[in-house]
Amino acid sequence: MLRAMDHTPQGATAPQGFAPLTLRELSLVDPRNHQVLADLHTVVASSDLVAIAVEVDARGGYKPRLALLTLCASRWDGAVEHRVLATLDLLAERPALEAVFAVLRALALGRVLVHGGEHTFAILRRQLGLRFPRVIDTQQAAALIDLPRTGLRTLALDLLGVVLPPVRSADWTRRPLADDDLASATADARHLLDLWRCLAPRIAELDLDDELALASRLVEDPYLPPLVRTDNTPDPKRFRQIDGANRLPPEGLLVLAALVQWRDQKARELDLPAISLLSNAQLVDLASAPDKAIVRIDLMRFHSRLVHTDRQSLRMAVVTAMNEPEEQAPPHTTTPMPPAFTPPGLESRPPWVKKGPPDKATRARMVRLKAFRQAEAARRTVGLQAVLPAIALEHLAFFPDTPLTDVPGLGRRRIERYAAVLAELLAGA
Repeated sequence: MLRAMDHTPQGATAPQGFAPLTLRELSLVDPRNHQVLADLHTVVASSDLVAIAVEVDARGGYKPRLALLTLCASRWDGAVEHRVLATLDLLAERPALEAVFAVLRALALGRVLVHGGEHTFAILRRQLGLRFPRVIDTQQAAALIDLPRTGLRTLALDLLGVVLPPVRSADWTRRPLADDDLASATADARHLLDLWRCLAPRIAELDLDDELALASRLVEDPYLPPLVRTDNTPDPKRFRQIDGANRLPPEGLLVLAALVQWRDQKARELDLPAISLLSNAQLVDLASAPDKAIVRIDLMRFHSRLVHTDRQSLRMAVVTAMNEPEEQAPPHTTTPMPPAFTPPGLESRPPWVKKGPPDKATRARMVRLKAFRQAEAARRTVGLQAVLPAIALEHLAFFPDTPLTDVPGLGRRRIERYAAVLAELLAGA
């Protein structure tokens, strides 16, 4: 069922010694074509490494939806590498996607290659309940070996001589997909395996395998310590981050909060992007003159999916904010998640201890740790993150008594190298 074609990795600047390879390439896989999906499941389950990339539809619903997942599976047969490139359609109704989910579950059990995977893994986790315990992130690899630019398109050009197409703002819900859109969707995953073959020797040469495994694990893992919050960090209530909110009077901020909440709830109800109902500029304009907002709402042009009662409820939200600011808003209802598929090895863990503003001793430790990291990275000719990831540096500065084995992002190899010097730095030596 899979059409095979000869393929040779492109690029005059790629390392020598690429093995002969064959590439089997699929166009967009129909979720109803169970035979092709069964073949693909077998390929993925037997692959040594699978590169993935996703395309997300951010136009058609309240939250971005996973539209496409492209995978490039690699398997070695003696001295020959066999690859399969396929794009999965993820917008069908759930009953029609069961065969696709079987492929994705097989994918989650193997080694997965990605570039800058935070967004990719977040939407796979949120929408499909998938976790991936065995990850290699090529962007993390490029940062660890201190390449000056770590974007995928730059690396493909510099290391492979391949010009990837620019990122497209396509309608990923359209079927059939235009040829240019499909080519753009497959381009990233198509070249990731070759990119990793360029980076892997340098990772091994610099003895950074453990550091890369840990950095890649943190890309996929949502279990991260909270960021340090100080008086200068953004307000946790997102309505204050809207452009123009900082110029509103106190009563205007109350109205803006109510308007944002109304828009969010209505967008959930209609499954539309919140910004399509009312723009941020419209919200700020209404909140800038709360006493005139009721009249302005009557004159506003509304989205075609909104009805007269929605205009009334928006007016009521403004009135309530002006007259009952202490009233608590009802909680949002949430759509049930699909059954999660968590591979073995991803255990549940207790919450992290929250950090407050840094005191004088914490700031001093942070200065010493950063100076050491800078000097050590220059000595070893590696990236700063190879010496001390930001997440580990921050934790050490705030909680110097934490056992090194419990410091997030530190890892076995760094402890072996730096346990003694870190003890001195944390003690103020």
